[in-house]
Amino acid sequence: MAALEPEILLPAHGEEITDTATIVENFSVLAEALQYIVDYTIEGLNAGKRKDQIFGALQLPEHLANHPTLEVQYVTANDISKMLIKQYTGWWDDTPSNWTPASMEDQGNMIIELAGGNIPVITQYARDLIGKDIRLASHLTDWLFYARPNDSNVQQLVFDVYKARIMMPETNTMEMLTYLDQMTAARDRARKQ
Repeated sequence: MAALEPEILLPAHGEEITDTATIVENFSVLAEALQYIVDYTIEGLNAGKRKDQIFGALQLPEHLANHPTLEVQYVTANDISKMLIKQYTGWWDDTPSNWTPASMEDQGNMIIELAGGNIPVITQYARDLIGKDIRLASHLTDWLFYARPNDSNVQQLVFDVYKARIMMPETNTMEMLTYLDQMTAARDRARKQ
């Protein structure tokens, strides 16, 4: 597309771009970034790396990561790597227990039992993790919600954890929509009680 030297570009966000040099640069930078992600991902797969280690360690080179046209709107480079991994390898994530996993409800109930009940999980772990490691707080929250969706304390935790994630500056639009869906599910259950 860059080789065609287009005269107008209508991006998904922002105003039209009518400078051919800027359009060519935008296309070239995007193509370079996508090729980097593809090459990095396939190299990791061919090296036998665990899938989560591949997308988890992916970082674009500085000249791409800081390029203004690659500002994350909907998905990150890591998300694109996950999509490629799934395209090339299928649904299984290489974690043995995920071949035939226990349900999220059963996993959640096990976590709750190990912690001595859902209140300790909420008060001693999940809430404390919101400010320390929001990803781990989210895992605990998901387990709690799938295991105890009708518990008002769990419903409030879902709201609080995913509100915190939405408010993070690095959270992209697709993530926000996912968190909003979970918050809505928790609020809907609370209203039905």
